[in-house]
Amino acid sequence: MNFGDVPVNNNISQSISITNNGTAAMLGVINSVAPFYLGTNPAFTSLVEGYYLPAGETMEIQVTFAPTYANNYSGVIVISSDDPNMPEVNVPVQGTSGTSSNNDLVSPLITELQGNYPNPFNPTTSIRFSLRESSPVQMEIYNLAGQKVRTLLNANMAAGNHIVTWNGLDNSGKPVSSGVYFYKMSSGKYTSTKKMIM
Repeated sequence: MNFGDVPVNNNISQSISITNNGTAAMLGVINSVAPFYLGTNPAFTSLVEGYYLPAGETMEIQVTFAPTYANNYSGVIVISSDDPNMPEVNVPVQGTSGTSSNNDLVSPLITELQGNYPNPFNPTTSIRFSLRESSPVQMEIYNLAGQKVRTLLNANMAAGNHIVTWNGLDNSGKPVSSGVYFYKMSSGKYTSTKKMIM
């Protein structure tokens, strides 16, 4: 799938058709990579989606390319299923993001931790935030006891809208248990903490 050139902080969608030609229902999972999201609204998109497809039926999956930086992007969408004859299909995706329109060059009015989706989640969720100006950003995950379980982000980020994904793993790469977690964003004098449920 080639999305062509999309201005920064804009998006465009294309669809993938999945057909079950077998005689039994098919179960599977679709995995994508940022900034290629599964869905048509960038505020409500994910990188992992499960699906159930009855025998003989076809479904459409929307893929949205939503770049936040000027760059050349490429990746692979992995469609896996319980079909022993075709357990996995890889769909290459690519797109570019160059110069923006005048409206796109306007920075967000505020630096804000906007929230995560989906919530509750299992095991992956996407956390959205915006920056009024370029600055260092830290994004950390804490458990109910206040212990830090993962540092998601510790880097200088450009002004604009951003998404960081947590896959439910701690800093040592081990899956965390189900429960309530908190994610904290710090950028300059701005600090915000929100709750999520795995």
